[in-house]
Amino acid sequence: MDLAAPPPGAGSGAVVRSVERSEPELSQRRSEAAEIGAPLAGVVAGAVARESTVRVTGLRGALRPIVAAELVRAHGERPVLVLVPDSRAGDTFALDLRAALGEGESGGRVRSFPRHDTQPYERFSPQPFVVAQRMDVLYRWLSSPAPGSDRPPAREPAPVVVAPWTALALRVPSREAVRARTVHLEVGGSVDRDALVERLVVAGYQRMPLVEERGEIAVRGHILDLYPPQRELPLRIELLGDEIESIRDFDPASQRSQENLPYAVAPPARELLFDRSLVIERDEALRELAAEQQVAPRAVDELVD
Repeated sequence: MDLAAPPPGAGSGAVVRSVERSEPELSQRRSEAAEIGAPLAGVVAGAVARESTVRVTGLRGALRPIVAAELVRAHGERPVLVLVPDSRAGDTFALDLRAALGEGESGGRVRSFPRHDTQPYERFSPQPFVVAQRMDVLYRWLSSPAPGSDRPPAREPAPVVVAPWTALALRVPSREAVRARTVHLEVGGSVDRDALVERLVVAGYQRMPLVEERGEIAVRGHILDLYPPQRELPLRIELLGDEIESIRDFDPASQRSQENLPYAVAPPARELLFDRSLVIERDEALRELAAEQQVAPRAVDELVD
């Protein structure tokens, strides 16, 4: 589906607002909705059938998120990707789509997939909250089984992702890499604390005295706190020896434990997952590529080391 941008002067976004309208205005809106009902049903049916590309143009204002919401409903529990021109348009469209689907600001299916706030090859890392938001979406995509697969249904509904094309321009970790670095924890299970901490650090979690932001981990004796990127609240894991005695949510501001959970999943906290063994394995290929690009050997040594 190709959602065309509104012409100049038609407004910058499609914001759904609750305002008082006169009876003539309401009657006109009802008439307009009735007029687009049949054509919209045909568009949705064609998109679901996937027999050919369905192009919709001329949509203005609130019609764009309304059409997108109908397409989302028609696809049931399958994941959906909505492409928008830029990040600003994506933020606005995500709010409008939540309103069209009847969702709140959090806890629904709609997720924004942001672009990095740094340029490629800059000597700066993206902000941690941007990385966490991207990993949240990647994990939700990964955990949604493909149609017709033998995998059991996901524990959470499939995401509806709103993303600017620039957010999809960068390569992301493979499904296999994310699965391999995802940690599954269950009450009553057995785990070695030090090995678990090391595995989480390798998966991109940062050790801190207190866990306050996504992607952080803290260890205090038999208590392990971690904040997976896909969760609204961080997790507190209490160990009794090598046995997981309890898993609970906790408030990062007050640090007080809350609801008990039977299990928890901690996917990688960042996209770039450096594996020392893989670097050593590809040392020769890295040096050959550096020689082609006239990179000094000393710089290559620093990179490999």
